[in-house]
Amino acid sequence: MSTSDPGERPGRTQGRHSVANITGTSGNDTLNGTSSADSITGSSGTDILYGGLGNDSLYGGTNADTLVGGGGSDSLYGGSGSDLADYSASGAGVSVNLTTGAGLNGDAQGDIFSSIEYVLGSDFDDTLTGNSSDNILTGGLGNDSLAGGSGDDSLYGGDNADTLTGGSGADLIDGGAGRDMADYSAATGAVTVNLSTGLGSGSDAGSDTLTGIEDVTGSGNADSLTGNSADNALYGGGGADTLTGGEGADSLDGGSGNDLVSYAASLAGVTVDLATGVGSGGDAAGDTLTGIENLTGSALNDVLTGNTSANLLTGGDGSDLLDGGSGADSLYGGVGNDTLKGGTGSDILSGGTGIDTADYSASATAVNVTVNGTVSGGDAAGDTLSGIENLIGSALNDTLTGDAVSNYLSGGAGRDSLTGGDGDDTLAGGAGIDTLTGGAGLDYIDYSTSSSGVSVNLATGAALYGDAQGDVLAGVDGIIGSAFDDTLVGFDAQGAAPDVYTNIFYGGGGNDVMDGAAANDVLYGGTENDTILGGTGDDTLSGGDGTDSLLGGDGNDSATGDAGDDILSGDVGNDVLDGGTGNDAVYGGTGVDALSGGDGLDTLDGGDGNDTLFGGAGEDVLYGGAGLDSLVGGAGSDTIYAGAGDTVDGAESGDEFDVINLAGQGPYVIVRDPLNPENGVVNFLDEFGNITGTLTFTNIEQVVSCFTPGTLIVTDTGLRDVASLRVGHLVMTRDHGLQPIRWVGARRIKPLELLVDPSLRPIMIRRGALGCGLPERDMMLSRQHRMLMNGPRAELLFGTDEVLVRAAHLTCLPGVHEVEVASVTYVHIMFDQHEVVLADGAWSESFQPGDRSLNGLDGDQRDELLRIFPELAQMDQTHRYDAVRTTLKAHEARVLLSA
Repeated sequence: MSTSDPGERPGRTQGRHSVANITGTSGNDTLNGTSSADSITGSSGTDILYGGLGNDSLYGGTNADTLVGGGGSDSLYGGSGSDLADYSASGAGVSVNLTTGAGLNGDAQGDIFSSIEYVLGSDFDDTLTGNSSDNILTGGLGNDSLAGGSGDDSLYGGDNADTLTGGSGADLIDGGAGRDMADYSAATGAVTVNLSTGLGSGSDAGSDTLTGIEDVTGSGNADSLTGNSADNALYGGGGADTLTGGEGADSLDGGSGNDLVSYAASLAGVTVDLATGVGSGGDAAGDTLTGIENLTGSALNDVLTGNTSANLLTGGDGSDLLDGGSGADSLYGGVGNDTLKGGTGSDILSGGTGIDTADYSASATAVNVTVNGTVSGGDAAGDTLSGIENLIGSALNDTLTGDAVSNYLSGGAGRDSLTGGDGDDTLAGGAGIDTLTGGAGLDYIDYSTSSSGVSVNLATGAALYGDAQGDVLAGVDGIIGSAFDDTLVGFDAQGAAPDVYTNIFYGGGGNDVMDGAAANDVLYGGTENDTILGGTGDDTLSGGDGTDSLLGGDGNDSATGDAGDDILSGDVGNDVLDGGTGNDAVYGGTGVDALSGGDGLDTLDGGDGNDTLFGGAGEDVLYGGAGLDSLVGGAGSDTIYAGAGDTVDGAESGDEFDVINLAGQGPYVIVRDPLNPENGVVNFLDEFGNITGTLTFTNIEQVVSCFTPGTLIVTDTGLRDVASLRVGHLVMTRDHGLQPIRWVGARRIKPLELLVDPSLRPIMIRRGALGCGLPERDMMLSRQHRMLMNGPRAELLFGTDEVLVRAAHLTCLPGVHEVEVASVTYVHIMFDQHEVVLADGAWSESFQPGDRSLNGLDGDQRDELLRIFPELAQMDQTHRYDAVRTTLKAHEARVLLSA
């Protein structure tokens, strides 16, 4: 029966409780059935048909219709157009199969379908299966299973954990919210699925687009499955699959077949162990691996470990560690310096490019291995090596042989036989009595892992102590010492072609003794306090850290002290010596030498020959020695001993004070540059006043600080002439009362010295020139001798009411001036510390030892002073004699005295 009313407009909603047959209009109708067995026909519009309760028959008509069967066993006929079976209102999950045309469970129970292309599931767990058409299957809520079948399908999982199977065709697989899986297990060919790009190819994955998918199940063929940044689960299934988890903590299950997990795209190195199934680092962080036989590492430093299967481990770029475990494994290091452990079984070890090592340290029995050649014994049995440069043996009696390139052979414990062959080889015998044969090339023996010091003499072949005990050596050029006290002695001859010996020693830690003997040696001390002897030949010596002693010996040597207080001696030959940091003593010896002190308080002595000396930073002492020398003090206040023919530069840096000491040079005349008195020349004279030689200097100052005879000093017995004072006399001091004199010295400045160097002339301070009647009598001092000045003006200007002012800086006062004398004697008195004493009624300083004042003394006086105060020989101990008051600079003195 038709429910159409000719007077009604088409396209409206119809529904009458007692009517069993409903037919729509040509418009877009919504037709509601009754609780009875209804027959509803949609006609030509885009209709929505609700069957309601009862076993209904819904006919969509000619357009895209939505059919809602409701309860009961319904028949849904979509007709032409793309029609939807809608179960979103079902109170339980449904199972709809468009291929069979049958439904189960929930509102789909007993339903049959025809010409239906789209299905909308319930809010529960649905199973929706398409057919050969281009289906749209939407799961809705619940954990749904959607299978598109053939055709270009669109699968929407909706919320929760869904499983989507696109089938053949170009499918859209949208997991929606929740953890969803794309399932290709039914594919008849291999698939490639990449969740990062959201694209698939091959077999059922051909042209698929994936979004909202976390997990993928492959086919029974050789699939390639790639995850994204989420925590993915990739199941390879059958076949030789390649799984790439990417970022995130991934679950990678290869299934049956020979499967590979690749970390080639990881931006950090990975550590993966197939035996435990656990990964860490880079993209492997948090990964679990099951059913995996093969691994590919990143472009960085990886650690890949196999299991009991026949594993293929590929390191890629980076310095990788590959461990095959048991089984017949294939290990490919790739680019970088790789270490390959085949383990038991017949393994292929291919190092690739870089310096690669085959490691047999875990072998339970001894091995016999030739680099990239024949192998036998233990874990090496059946192995094939290529691209390998280095070998590590077992803890037993191994035989390791190198090839024509540079090899590193490590025997480990046991009585090993190591043969380097051609190339520059390093042989590390380890513990046990080893036979170490270098062969052609520059070969080393390595004792760096020895638990105690070693003694090795390459000339005699004697090897004693530590890992060297009893070793038999042949064809070895260099030695790498232990971390302890070693004695290393080289060959006493160069050898002959094709195996010319060159002694190259590395001391390592410990206080080492190295003797290069003959040949051109290269000797490195390493840390701590080493003694290095170059011997004959052109040697290169390096002390390293610590207080080292380096002796070049004959030949043109190069020596560097590096850090620490070192002693360097070039001996015979044209040597280049550099003390490095620390307080060094550098001696050139004979020959044309170049000496550099580096940082620190250094002593440089050029010796014979035309030498070049550079003190560097710090307060240095430079001795030119014989020859035409060039001496440069560098930063700091330096003392330079030079002579005729030398060129001296004190260097200019801040307030430094550089001194030339011409002690014992005979008569000379100093000619200073009138525009810069720190520059000039020294003309050396014979007995007739003729110039016999010239020294040129720049940036040089001169210091002598002392009293002159006749100055009266207050002592425990009253006033005494300073020239009458002796060691032990008690002198009144301003700060510490009566103090015993520890040393007395005097220096006479001769007429010729005063004539050629006016800076040696004394300063006269007339009676009362300092105010308040002081001094009480005329007194004469050296230019640098300091007087105590006090008063509120000093407090205002300098924050202290007592300051020291040099005599030369007092000449702005009336009654204070430089005086010309035929000769003058300067007297020094010294206490246990710098003191202020009463001299001619005025407070004045005692002798203050320091680099400048010490170098103003005659040699005998200086030696005597150093015997009394031996600590003064150590440059860093003069701080004990710091000035007891602030000393004003010239401009500060002018400000103080200007009022």
